[in-house]
Amino acid sequence: MVMLNAPKGDPNNLIALTGAINERPYVVQLLDLWLPWNSKGESVDTLWIEFDKDGTLSLIEEQPRGYLGDPSARTERSGFAIKVPYYPQFETLLAAGVQGVRAFGSENESEGYQQKLNDLLDLMKRKNSNMREFIRMGALLGEIRKASGGISQNLNQLFGITRTAHAFDLSDPTTDVVAELIEAKEMAEDELGDFQAQVTGYKLIAGKNIHRKLTRHASVKDAFALWSSTSGFGNQGSAMRDDMRAGFPIASDIDIVSYSKGKVGSTYFLDPDKAILCPIVDGMYQTRYAPGDNKDLVNTIGLPEYAQSQELPFKKGDQVHTEMSTVSYVERPKAIVDIASSED
Repeated sequence: MVMLNAPKGDPNNLIALTGAINERPYVVQLLDLWLPWNSKGESVDTLWIEFDKDGTLSLIEEQPRGYLGDPSARTERSGFAIKVPYYPQFETLLAAGVQGVRAFGSENESEGYQQKLNDLLDLMKRKNSNMREFIRMGALLGEIRKASGGISQNLNQLFGITRTAHAFDLSDPTTDVVAELIEAKEMAEDELGDFQAQVTGYKLIAGKNIHRKLTRHASVKDAFALWSSTSGFGNQGSAMRDDMRAGFPIASDIDIVSYSKGKVGSTYFLDPDKAILCPIVDGMYQTRYAPGDNKDLVNTIGLPEYAQSQELPFKKGDQVHTEMSTVSYVERPKAIVDIASSED
């Protein structure tokens, strides 16, 4: 419980409020549902991302006995440092702003100060959850992004890679979309390395415009009609009438889902005309949390969020401060395939 009368500077105030904000119901985000993210706290605010450039596999030439053989290609190790971005929020709640205010949804109940403070914490937590989703989508695209949509750090450049991409013409009714997506999946498989044996499927996360083109394409309608007619009575024709945004199997081991709600203001989390094909595999998608910016948190293991309050002089209200320091990245970024229509 938040201690409104905690002495100024009391570290217990930080502990109590941090517990309150982390124990509130988590605002479920789509990327959390679709992909297995490995989240972990760190004690530092700069991370060293180390990766191996796999040795090349090749067939072995037959040689006469006594021949020592040719040396294998060695693994080349590389890495880079990234500063964990810091996301603070600061709000002031005044007692005068609550006095005499009707409680939301009530005709005659006054709004309590504690409830107003809880509502403020909930709003700040929702902002953090929304930002975490934005950060994770950036990781899938190989970027650490600013709130404006600009790029703070280009992970693709740091990894030294060119993204895997596949385009086909969705304006052409003769395009075999299923075959094209299976080809894209094969491109992902080529980049998965030792993750390949652990893959349980693929998510095709599609912006709203390309999702509409994919799901309404003639070849997809035919494929889905065949699937729905064998998956249960009464499903025939559902591809023609249903809202397909929640997801369905569009090809072998590939579920397509719509990412139409990922937008804040004018900033899209994912370009509406683009899609990304993501393997579902444990250990590939990483999120790290650094400690908060507070003397009591130095060199401690980072938590997803922190919060603390400070009472204003003469109990006029409270100042509330929350902070989140997090970064996400993908261990096999080339295994994510960018999908686009070649007509665009």
